[in-house]
Amino acid sequence: MARATFKNLPSLERKLKKLREITRPIMEQKLAKIAEEITSQMKARAEWKHVAESIGWTFGNSPAYSMKIAQAKAGTLKITIYAGNTKVRDATWLEFGTAPHENAGIFAGTQHPGTPARPFFFNTWRLMRKEVKAQLRKGLREAVQQVVR
Repeated sequence: MARATFKNLPSLERKLKKLREITRPIMEQKLAKIAEEITSQMKARAEWKHVAESIGWTFGNSPAYSMKIAQAKAGTLKITIYAGNTKVRDATWLEFGTAPHENAGIFAGTQHPGTPARPFFFNTWRLMRKEVKAQLRKGLREAVQQVVR
């Protein structure tokens, strides 16, 4: 059976280690820039000020009661784009609408007709998804080229 060997394996290992060190800050910077662009587009599409103010992004987990659009994770690096928080809990209802239902509480027994969906969140992500992937690939390519040189 044929046997393969690597020439200059220590050199390759050094370059791969350097690639990890260089890639992380570049990708963090790219992810932050992309997240800012996406959230600003989502805020512009939201019809309600309180919902627009609750749209944001973070490295790590989203706040309680928020609707997260995307969570990308690579190693220890994780970014989350979200809408809503502990004070603004209606982002999901506004995005997807509600079905007709019977009310409870002080209006118990009355019929709620439901609300139509007014999307501002996922349609923005769908619009920008290809551009985001292209920007991340470009950042990774730049990092690899820095290591190779």
